[in-house]
Parts: sequence; structure tokens; C-alpha cells
Amino acid sequence: LSQAIFLKVQARLTGQEYLVEDGTHLRLPDHEVSMTPEMEQKVTAYIKALEDDPYSPPSDSPLDAELLGVLADEGKVVRVNESVVFAASAYQEMTNRITEHLKANGSITVAEARTMFDTSRKYILPLLEYMDQQRVTRRVGDERVLR
Repeated sequence: LSQAIFLKVQARLTGQEYLVEDGTHLRLPDHEVSMTPEMEQKVTAYIKALEDDPYSPPSDSPLDAELLGVLADEGKVVRVNESVVFAASAYQEMTNRITEHLKANGSITVAEARTMFDTSRKYILPLLEYMDQQRVTRRVGDERVLR
């Protein structure tokens, strides 16, 4: 199936309300993600753990990849790489503070960002690389600058 044909079929199915576009996903109009009480407890505990240490979150997620994907789709977490996940509020705060620093100073190093959040390179480097991927920043030598 070519991309052009797929896009035409997708447009027709969403136009006739057989499918709904939900971010990067397609779903049936009446489909909703539901969790068991046990899953909800795990999610609540995991998000609390992320928020308790926002700049050095636990790297061993008790959630499976699919459930972590649901949380990312819902905007509750941001997965910056395979092992580093931030609570959405922590990610937003960190990117805002880094962006403010860049506007005021022109650039930031890994060491400066690490000091800013009193965390380790293990968390800051993946965050800065993710910001590069999201086209917020760009790496120039050992520094990051705004795009």
C-alpha cells in the first residue's frame, strides 16, 4: 500500500467518522484506554516517584513499554531516551529554564545544565540530546544553542 493511497483512505475514514485521529494514532471513535485498578496504582506510584526526584528520576520503570507509551501519549511523562523518563511537569520546567538561560547567555554546556538542576550527566545529557532532536536546541562543539 503506497503512502498516497493510505493517506486517501485515512482521510476518507476520518472524514466519515469511522476513525478518529488522536495525535499520532488512529482509533475507533468509541475507543478509550482503560486501566485496571492495579495498573492505575502502578501508574500513580510511578508518577509520584518521578515527581519526588524530578531532576534525577528513577531509571528502572515498573511499567511495561505499552503503558509507558500511554502515559507519554496522554502527556503525563516525557521519554527522552530508552532509560530516562521525566514527569511532564519536570520536563517542562527544565526546558523552560534551559531556554531562559540560552536567551540570556547564548549557550549552555552539559556541566552548566547539570549544575543548574543539581543532577548528574546521566540525566542531563539525554535531556539536551532530546532537546536537539525536538529542534529546540542545536549542539555546537561542547555547547548547546537555541535554534
